[in-house]
Amino acid sequence: MIEGISFGREIALGIGIGTLFIILNAAFGLVIGIPILAFSSDAERYIIQGGIAPIVEELVFRAVLPFMLAILGIPLLLNGIVNIASFSLYHYTAYGANFTAASSLFIGAGLFGLVAFLVTYYNSDEGDFQVPLAAIIGHAIINTWLGIKILGLVVIGI
Repeated sequence: MIEGISFGREIALGIGIGTLFIILNAAFGLVIGIPILAFSSDAERYIIQGGIAPIVEELVFRAVLPFMLAILGIPLLLNGIVNIASFSLYHYTAYGANFTAASSLFIGAGLFGLVAFLVTYYNSDEGDFQVPLAAIIGHAIINTWLGIKILGLVVIGI
């Protein structure tokens, strides 16, 4: 719960997650893009991809879904499997449900889902609602990196 959050630890974990996925992106192209969406401006793209999407996705996939599954009596291991698979499938469909999405983004999203789930539930009671602060920070960092890369401001890993 929110009163039990160690903000320093969560921020450090979030920065670590974001850095890890930037390295994976730059070195292996594991998470290589952002869905093609119509935006009026680059500012809108940044606000949605770097801010709103990480918050909403992490709250849905790392907080609400696991909490609902725990209420239904789903054990944490199976809860994690459902969580990671649903996060991957969501990103697979967001990227167009094609072979490219399956081969890179689907795998990258699954790996990110695994890491985000583990850091959210590494030291928690199975049935408690968790605030996925580290996952939100990590997600925002990698989405911001990808957005900057799309704008051509970063050439590493292209």
